[in-house]
Amino acid sequence: MFSSLRKFISWAFLKLVFGMFILGSAVTIYALWLFEHDDPNFSAVYVRHVASLKEQQTTAQLERDAAAQELAGLQQEFSSYEERAARAAKIAADLQEMQSWWKRFVSDRQQWRLNAQGIERMQQIEKESKQSANKLRRNLTRAAVRLGKEEQALESLSTQMQVAEWSDSRIIYYLYKSWLAGQWIFIGLSCLYFFGPTLRKLGLFYYFAPRIARSRPLQLTRVSAPFPWLGESRTVVETSLWPGETARVRKRYLQSVEEGVVRESRLLLSRRFPFTSILSGFVHDVNLRNARAGRDYRLAFAHHKNPENQMAVVHVPEGGSLVVRPSFLAGIILPPGQKLRFRLRWQLFRWQAWLTGQLRFVEFTGPCRLVVAGRPGLRAERLIVREDGAVPACRTSQDKTIGFTPNLEYRLIRTTRFWNYYRWAATLFDASFKGVGFVLIQTSLPGRTPGIWSATRNRARKLIGL
Repeated sequence: MFSSLRKFISWAFLKLVFGMFILGSAVTIYALWLFEHDDPNFSAVYVRHVASLKEQQTTAQLERDAAAQELAGLQQEFSSYEERAARAAKIAADLQEMQSWWKRFVSDRQQWRLNAQGIERMQQIEKESKQSANKLRRNLTRAAVRLGKEEQALESLSTQMQVAEWSDSRIIYYLYKSWLAGQWIFIGLSCLYFFGPTLRKLGLFYYFAPRIARSRPLQLTRVSAPFPWLGESRTVVETSLWPGETARVRKRYLQSVEEGVVRESRLLLSRRFPFTSILSGFVHDVNLRNARAGRDYRLAFAHHKNPENQMAVVHVPEGGSLVVRPSFLAGIILPPGQKLRFRLRWQLFRWQAWLTGQLRFVEFTGPCRLVVAGRPGLRAERLIVREDGAVPACRTSQDKTIGFTPNLEYRLIRTTRFWNYYRWAATLFDASFKGVGFVLIQTSLPGRTPGIWSATRNRARKLIGL
């Protein structure tokens, strides 16, 4: 608890300091702009400024006095209407007391009629006075608002006059002028900086996310195909290169290769898609080929910089396919005579794709073997029809998802707790896969936080499915 409180206080303090730095920088930059576009003779500028303030102060004083006089006159008129209405009501009440039923029989009929007419007249006067007072109340409100504005303007001019008399420094003059000219813009930007992210996350979590979760799921194809299967996950994984097979391998994942394998350098993963090859990291890598019949060669894969990363081989059968992010691939092994085949599936017209930041999916078609790397481990979810006939489903984090078969229904589900999403402990959406298929998942995510450049690069690569 104390650790979380300490982290929150540290975060709030750093945010406050950085916000004040941004505000001070904005005021300073605008002050420099005003200085560059003003008269270079500051003495003349200062004299004109003081004279202008005195003139504005005199004008503001006269306007304030006029507003106060107008308000006093309206208040007096309003009081007279209220007094008139009160007198009319009192006279009408007195006349009402004289109109009791028994006096009607003992008093003069002529006097009775005069009293009734007097009551009616007093009630009419009371009504008209109250109506006039109500109309005048709106004028009183407007006059009071005007007086308040005039007093605020006079107070602001008095403060400016005090600052001008206190110091004739050029720096103070332009900083104060910058603040007065753009104070509401500066305050608005500060509020946007401090409260904008919170309002944005509240809107995304409580308004957009439920609507996205109820939208139609993404399904790249409706045709069922043979399942891929996952080999054993290890920090060092070995596989065989059979006669006639070729392997396109990223250098940093290749640990060792037996003698006798034809080794060639390859510029790109696919010449048809150079942009995809470059951004996925398959540049100046190795092309291995077993040109010897009757013998297989051993290949070993491991991550050179991150030894905790585990590797595994995913077997994609004939007729099957797997949607996978190429950045997780350490290599691709192709059967004899088989060319690398993958499809680029764009999803430009779906809110789900834009909100999750992934507009394209890369689908690798079998037969082939994909050597994948996960942090720190890998596991496979094989979704098959249950005994009760229910359609299977799998829910996992988006960042943990490496690949899935394209016939699965891919839906976004809002994360369970807002606080976890607000403090970046969880993403806004989890990935849900429904149907009969195969899902490849990382067992956990790395604990370290990527730098600004790495995070920006990862977002750009995710946008196009890499």
